[in-house]
Amino acid sequence: MPKTPPPPPTPPPTPKPRKKTKRGKIQPPFVSEPSLREIIKKSGIRRFHKHSIEKLKNYLEVFTKEVILATVKSTKERKRKTITEEDLLNGLKKLELRTAANLTPAPKI
Repeated sequence: MPKTPPPPPTPPPTPKPRKKTKRGKIQPPFVSEPSLREIIKKSGIRRFHKHSIEKLKNYLEVFTKEVILATVKSTKERKRKTITEEDLLNGLKKLELRTAANLTPAPKI
């Protein structure tokens, strides 16, 4: 009796295409209330009013937007697309935050 040849090997399955996720704008609040509470507690403050957290959150959002806009402007002036630490420091200097711009990076642990 003649032997039948083995069936041909099956090809590996093709991977499914990845779904593209939509990246929208970051919606406020940029800083959550629990994270602010944790920062406040770590700074040593025992009691604080709820309205003070809301005002701090609003202030941080405005401050962050101003820093980011100044940093992006600094990056565009240098005709680059990647923001570097130097651009961030230049953005802080443009906002006349010399004390924050003179800080050294935190030590790596």
